[in-house]
Amino acid sequence: MTRPRESPWDEPLFELIDSVSSKLLGSADLRGNSLASAVHRVSEAYLRQRGSPLELRADREALCARLKFFLPRDLPKIGAPLAELAAVSAFPRRSALRVLDLGAGLGATSLGLAEFAFTRAGVTRVEVDAVDCDPQALAIAAELGSGWARLRGHDLRLRTRCASLDAAALSHARPPYDLIVLGFVLNELGDQQSDAVSHHCDWLRRCSELLSADGALIALEPALRAQSRTLQEVRSRLADSPGPPYVFAPCLHLGACPLLARERDWCHQQLALSFPARLASIARDAGLRSASPTFSYLTLHRAPRSLRELDGGARLQRIVSGALPSKGKLEFLICGEGSEQRIRRLDRHASDENQPLSDARRGDVLRVTGSRTDASVLQITPQSRVERLPAAGVDLGAAPPSAAGYDTPLQQPTETPPQHGSGPDTR
Repeated sequence: MTRPRESPWDEPLFELIDSVSSKLLGSADLRGNSLASAVHRVSEAYLRQRGSPLELRADREALCARLKFFLPRDLPKIGAPLAELAAVSAFPRRSALRVLDLGAGLGATSLGLAEFAFTRAGVTRVEVDAVDCDPQALAIAAELGSGWARLRGHDLRLRTRCASLDAAALSHARPPYDLIVLGFVLNELGDQQSDAVSHHCDWLRRCSELLSADGALIALEPALRAQSRTLQEVRSRLADSPGPPYVFAPCLHLGACPLLARERDWCHQQLALSFPARLASIARDAGLRSASPTFSYLTLHRAPRSLRELDGGARLQRIVSGALPSKGKLEFLICGEGSEQRIRRLDRHASDENQPLSDARRGDVLRVTGSRTDASVLQITPQSRVERLPAAGVDLGAAPPSAAGYDTPLQQPTETPPQHGSGPDTR
């Protein structure tokens, strides 16, 4: 696997963002406390605490907050599901990748995809059709796309089209696409639907018809309980239906989602990343967390492919929680092919063979051998072997997830999640 950049952020990227903000936003090009205040306000809208994302579209100061904070923060998130595709050779093999970005906004998902794609051997060009209903956002995306191509020296061609995300938008698409991405847009479409699950299923099926035979679709969503559980229900419904599309990830099975059984649970991913000083300062002033960005996602494939291909002969388990507080033992919630819902190792059973469990974090895929099952618990013995599989490529940083998993450490969270849920990580 080709190594990605050591960090998704560098000073030239922030200089490009500043240049675009100054050029296109004028008096709405915010700094300091004004920027932090706008970031806080946008966060509240994303969380549906005050207003909604739809109400931000004509707000130029909100546009600046999205550009200077939320775009760079969210840019690396798409890399994790892309790396999972690559880990089992399900990433489309093309020298020129064709991408459809629906609800492209400022282009965070497109730029994050390009950052990953150009680390793949043989990729020489990425062509993106970026569709959104906000012309101001698309103007910024176009400027960022051309600036990023010059900055990185890559052949990124980003074509924008202003349109509502409906059947008409798809009729103007130019299939086949190797990748289709929906970056934090399904939840906004769901706000306008009486049955969001049915809408999303129908929409994703229609989108998948635009894929090439080996193409994939990735939907990113906020790591909020309501939105994450809706995506989990979409995944379950699609898994029960004959493909295409086929559910590729995050699940290692096609059975019922174990985290739908209780209303308090929801599934999400967490990146082990600490923000650079610039983003951390804005986050702190806005009352947001400054490490471990979180998100929910669903990856669909046009072919019957699955992340299970990481090891077709073993029973794999995915960590779907932080470490659960308990005395004398280490526990996580897990999701896999069997009936086990937890993995547990007594402290006195720690050994070199099972050491990777000590370093496990949410989202890791583990291969476990020599264990025993006790009811719904996978018990790790001193002789058990635990291996962490490279499902999401190499780490991009060194920031362990926080104990509570909240994304607003300077404020009380609006929900009190268990360890396997997540606090609010806004778009």
